[in-house]
Amino acid sequence: SAPLPGRFWRFWTLLVLCVAFEFGVIYWAAEYLQDRGFVTSAAAPLGLSAFFLAMLIGRAAGTRLAGRVGERPLLFASLGLALAGFFAYWLGEAAWPQFGGLFLTGLGIANLYPLAISLALGSVPGPLSRASARASLGSGLAILMAPFALGALADLSSLRAAQAALPLLLVVAALNVVWATRAPATPAALASAPSRKGSA
Repeated sequence: SAPLPGRFWRFWTLLVLCVAFEFGVIYWAAEYLQDRGFVTSAAAPLGLSAFFLAMLIGRAAGTRLAGRVGERPLLFASLGLALAGFFAYWLGEAAWPQFGGLFLTGLGIANLYPLAISLALGSVPGPLSRASARASLGSGLAILMAPFALGALADLSSLRAAQAALPLLLVVAALNVVWATRAPATPAALASAPSRKGSA
């Protein structure tokens, strides 16, 4: 069978980076809130509750937003919102900016996975089973490895320093989207676009 196109792998990388960011936040946020000293151990889970509530709101609105503004503009807006929220959470000097930052981060993260999946699979001509399997594998690896990688960095330095690696993932993801969307589609992918629309 023909290899998957290069554009798919660029969007696959986007998917892996976004999932790694999401689970890096989920796994370590409560401990980071306690480590900074502005939130008690009893209140720290409220920060994650704000994060998950925002993800639920963002996912509910995502389909409509994607239809109105398009997938790529929504993707860049989501990346920017997640970055802004993360810095409010990471640099916050009190509980309320940290909780508010996690809420904004959740809003931003909410649609990164579905958008990345849509773009990755949309770049593949023909049957999608192999591409779907690669996407699932990438997501699983990110979920498995990102929290432990952050833990290893924290052991070498501090949890705050380790968390500084997370926004870098989104910056690389944004650059990767620019690269992927500027790269010309393969002739096979272009040829398959009309038939895929007709079968939808």
